[in-house]
Amino acid sequence: MDFLKLEYWSDCSLGAIYYGTGMHFIMYLDADVEQMFFEEAEEGQENGDGDFVPSFRRQIKRYKIITQELPEHMVDAIYRMKLNDYIQLTWKTGEIDDIYNIQVEHEWFAEKTYAIVTITFDMDEKCVTGGCCTELTAVEITGTSTIVTADSDILTADSTVVTADAT
Repeated sequence: MDFLKLEYWSDCSLGAIYYGTGMHFIMYLDADVEQMFFEEAEEGQENGDGDFVPSFRRQIKRYKIITQELPEHMVDAIYRMKLNDYIQLTWKTGEIDDIYNIQVEHEWFAEKTYAIVTITFDMDEKCVTGGCCTELTAVEITGTSTIVTADSDILTADSTVVTADAT
């Protein structure tokens, strides 16, 4: 296949577009998916030593399509595609993936008769971590060479006693 294929549809009608008949829209773009990139978000606070301690991290793998110049009706169709419940991308290799979180931007040319459109999306490939995990591991408790692992949310230790509380 020499083109990217975008197919989109909804369960319910979208304005004057009645999807009750099982209608799907299909758009072919003479474009390539640009190299992927990662969007990252991080929350947390500084500890007493001035080091940042994250309490939340999220990393999303995103992709970008930059079109050639398109007429206004194609720009409209790409923006309206975002409003649909389901959007699938067929790669030039024939592989099909659902795409999510679509963002669209455009830049007009030739007295606003043609635009280059940038479509950014993800395929729900994300990694999210919190500051704590439910399996706590203490390595080398002072005064012994014992390694302790506990499946609990609370693990306390001093130089002689290790307590795991499963509450």
